[in-house]
Amino acid sequence: MKKRFQFLLSVFLIIVISSFGQNENEMQRFSDFIPENYSILGFTCGNLNNDSIDDVILILNNNREDSLFYAGIEEKRIFMMLIGQQDKSYKLSFQSSNIVGYYGYDMNFKDAFVDVVISEATFAINHYGGFNIRWGRSTTFEYNASMNKWFLIKEEFETMESTNLDAPNKLIQKIIRTPEDFGVIEIEEFDITKHYE
Repeated sequence: MKKRFQFLLSVFLIIVISSFGQNENEMQRFSDFIPENYSILGFTCGNLNNDSIDDVILILNNNREDSLFYAGIEEKRIFMMLIGQQDKSYKLSFQSSNIVGYYGYDMNFKDAFVDVVISEATFAINHYGGFNIRWGRSTTFEYNASMNKWFLIKEEFETMESTNLDAPNKLIQKIIRTPEDFGVIEIEEFDITKHYE
């Protein structure tokens, strides 16, 4: 039993050290894009503009965002879109502080940001929060090659009941909105604090 525990502990430490090393490598690789006192909160690689070169989305957070929040300061997180170049470098294509929820965006679930998922010229930003009634929000953008811009194509909202022991996170309501509902919205115009209807 003791040997098994030591083995499991060793595997766990290897995984932790490995992931820490990967994060450190990412920090080094993209250090030119990261402002002072910021770190990489989210990193996603994929094809954002339908070429054959991988691109990157970085979500950056202030290293003191939690203490700043409790001091009454809403420190916004930075969304960066980096487009891969032929020489394997990256070029900053777009940056905004209105794409991702800040620390404290949800009062009950201070860090509501979940992840960013890239899928062939589209990407979705996912948030999750709440307390007794949980909520999820997935915001999807798509690349328009003729305009060389990204547009909001879907807002998906879910509410779930977290206190039902027989059916944890039982779906209460699901709403999907598209440009037919909210019109044409470029990524530059998007604001996470708004609900598009």
